[in-house]
Amino acid sequence: MVDQAYDDSGRCNDKGCEMISKQKMVTSIILNYNKSEETIKLYRQLAAQTCPSHEILVVDNCSDIDQQEKLLAFLPENKIIKSKINGGFSYGMNLGISSCLRENQCDYVWILNNDLKIPGDDVLEEVVSYLEEHPDIAMATPLLYEPDSDEVSFSGGYIDNNGWMHSAYDYAQFKEMEKTHPNRIWLDGTALVIKRELIEHIGLLDETYFMYWEDIDFSYRVNLSGYTAKVVANVGVYHCSPQWSERPIYWHYYNARNELLFMRNRCHASWKTIMWAVERRLNDNLDQLLRHGFYDRADAVYRGIWDGLIGKTGKAEDFSAPPRIVKMLGRLLSWYGARQRVRRQG
Repeated sequence: MVDQAYDDSGRCNDKGCEMISKQKMVTSIILNYNKSEETIKLYRQLAAQTCPSHEILVVDNCSDIDQQEKLLAFLPENKIIKSKINGGFSYGMNLGISSCLRENQCDYVWILNNDLKIPGDDVLEEVVSYLEEHPDIAMATPLLYEPDSDEVSFSGGYIDNNGWMHSAYDYAQFKEMEKTHPNRIWLDGTALVIKRELIEHIGLLDETYFMYWEDIDFSYRVNLSGYTAKVVANVGVYHCSPQWSERPIYWHYYNARNELLFMRNRCHASWKTIMWAVERRLNDNLDQLLRHGFYDRADAVYRGIWDGLIGKTGKAEDFSAPPRIVKMLGRLLSWYGARQRVRRQG
């Protein structure tokens, strides 16, 4: 407890009291779906954060009963928000965000994947302090590192006029992006600190994506609204995401589909731009999957592209290949795109 001193008028004249008066309420929100052990590990790390006025909530996205029981054995029930359905990442996070904005005077929310490792106890405090010192910046993230290494996995990015997403994998590269595209920055939603006023102004995460690309969509809306996003480079967290070869079928499906939904519905990109996005994914992502023999994941990419083109949103139930004609047209488009690249290089 900080000692407080008051003058004759009853006002605090002590620096410690001034510090307390400036404290902001922060709510950390962890989304859990059948990974309660990971969630509990992250909760313990968050509980060690030095940031004052810090609350932690867990949103359980309709996990299996045994997973819910693990959470209840560790956490008091008032720290868990139970969803009746698995509505996806945005749906679960929105439950948590809405609850903390409604129930308390929360000034910031920190939305977190549960597969994180936080190396220091001052990460949240550093990010919030940075946001407090820069009123023009409405959301920020620490650097994201590869598990247990000094290799940066994400340090920001930007979205160009056509809706193309560009990522930076070192901070110097991101600084250049800030110079050239200061009003088009996007941040990964893995460990994102957001000011309350921003959410009240532009709304919650878009639930139509179910999972993946909701952070890009949110960043795009932030930029449209005139707010600024930032990477706080003096702190970082480790993101323990699986290697590319280990990523599940649904990862490939939702990334293929949601990129097209984002370009169509949010950016209103031309069909020519959308077709080039399809060709790029076919040439890069799909070709790599087929060369490694991941045929079921390749089918999921085809299905994702098809569903993105026809505008399907929400949770997917089918990751199998779309009609044969779609795959034939995809191969034709990929062949045409490869020829165009050869011509440009020549």
